[in-house]
Amino acid sequence: MCSSGPPGPPGPPGQRGQKGSRGRRGQKGRNGNKGDKGIMGSPGKSGKQGMMGPVGPQGQPGNKGQKGDTGPAGMPGTKGEPGESISAPTVAVAPAKLAVNEGGSALFQCSVSGNPAPVITWSKLEKQSEISQSADLGGKLVLQSVMGSDSGVYKCSAANILGKAQTLVRLEVNGNVSSFLSLYICNLWKTIWFRKRLFNAIQGQPHRTRIRLPKSIALVSDMTQVTKWHASFLF
Repeated sequence: MCSSGPPGPPGPPGQRGQKGSRGRRGQKGRNGNKGDKGIMGSPGKSGKQGMMGPVGPQGQPGNKGQKGDTGPAGMPGTKGEPGESISAPTVAVAPAKLAVNEGGSALFQCSVSGNPAPVITWSKLEKQSEISQSADLGGKLVLQSVMGSDSGVYKCSAANILGKAQTLVRLEVNGNVSSFLSLYICNLWKTIWFRKRLFNAIQGQPHRTRIRLPKSIALVSDMTQVTKWHASFLF
């Protein structure tokens, strides 16, 4: 029996065999350790603007800041128009004299000028004093249903800070004709009665004076009738 000799040198590699079929997938391995943080990438595109939210509550006011430095002076403005000149008041009244019948109305117009605008007042002059009268807008003095006591002198005064001016007017109130005749006839009757009594005393006759007055004073329409009636009873 022969013994084997030593192995010979390896032969040349054979041809590569065909790829075998894929084997079964193995089980998932464990997660590896977290790697280092990478470099930040470039920013992405801006998204669309969202809807505006509700207005929040107003915050508390902050502390007042310090006053800033004065700014440079501005350009001078254009020169304004000249204002109105001031003057003392002047007064003009119309009419200067007025006569009205008793029971009528009287109107005086007081026109004034001056700057500042003067204050107008009316007053009636009495012997020892002045009685203030009311004046409506426009410097008018209106007296309604005048009587004999309203006759007299009235004064229109105007005053401002620069002085005072005044003008006088006169009002004459003519008495009622019937009232005047009534007073006249009453005084006339007293005169006739006294003269008749004196005449009878001189002649030694008893006092039997009888005087017939008109039934109505309204029948005496003018002074001519009164004069004739007076003359018929003198003696």
